[in-house]
Amino acid sequence: MLAVTPATPLRRISRIAAERRRCASRPPIWPVKSVVILSARVPQIWLPVVARRIRGGASLVVRGVSGALLDLIAPPRCLACGQLQEESHARIDWCEACRAELVPPSLRVCLRCATPLAAETVGIPAAQDCPVCRDERWAFESVVARGVYRGVLRQLLLEAKHPQGAAAARGLGRLLAGSVRERWPGELSPLVVPLPMHWRRRLNRRINSAECLAEGLAEGLATRATPVLWRRRATRQQTAVAPSSRAANVRGAFAVRSGAALTGRTVLLVDDVLTTGSSCSAAAQALRGAGAARVVAVVAARRVAPG
Repeated sequence: MLAVTPATPLRRISRIAAERRRCASRPPIWPVKSVVILSARVPQIWLPVVARRIRGGASLVVRGVSGALLDLIAPPRCLACGQLQEESHARIDWCEACRAELVPPSLRVCLRCATPLAAETVGIPAAQDCPVCRDERWAFESVVARGVYRGVLRQLLLEAKHPQGAAAARGLGRLLAGSVRERWPGELSPLVVPLPMHWRRRLNRRINSAECLAEGLAEGLATRATPVLWRRRATRQQTAVAPSSRAANVRGAFAVRSGAALTGRTVLLVDDVLTTGSSCSAAAQALRGAGAARVVAVVAARRVAPG
């Protein structure tokens, strides 16, 4: 509190009085209204997350006992459009309409670059016959993609660049697990590795969609995501670089953390979108240099040239 003495100038007395009036009019740090609003908002944030974790848990007993209660508190919704799901407490990530777009009829694609093939193409061409990837020299072996970068898939991946899109990205990762199993129906024990962001960009965005996709993929394959890669230096965003310069932009940008056991392992390298393949190839080069026997790029979407 500011003191006023007989020697205090009149102008200073006016400033002191004004300061006292401002202090008296300030609300408390935690007003009742703010507490009520916060208490109403917090469950909206964490209850759906807890509900999805329990619904997807390994224990049938836990799911059976808690499922009905969770459906009352946080009813399951489609991760794409938000529509309420009619099914009970089994995990259902997508409504029928969104699932139909995210899981289209099987497309014939190049097994190396995941580019859709023309309808008149006879058979699946060898890599040297694919007009898109025949001249590419990637460090990864092949690409698995959920679909083409458009429609609902594009919308979800754009949302996944923000924290509120994390749940949808994990749902896409679980769909990707189905694509991986279709490609390799037998036993598969891979290492699931997300493509990392530089720490400054990660701090700014607060989320790495590749990490969320990798978590969902690992869950669908009954394993764990292992972030063994890190960015050695900051690079320009690939979308801001000409396609012909993207390989140079990320060359030497990735490294494997010390102590990572990669010798002889199959690695599923996870990213959101594959366009030129430069980022995944640079990361795959680091993984193979650390001993990985095989690297497969697993992406939510394949961006293709229009037409």
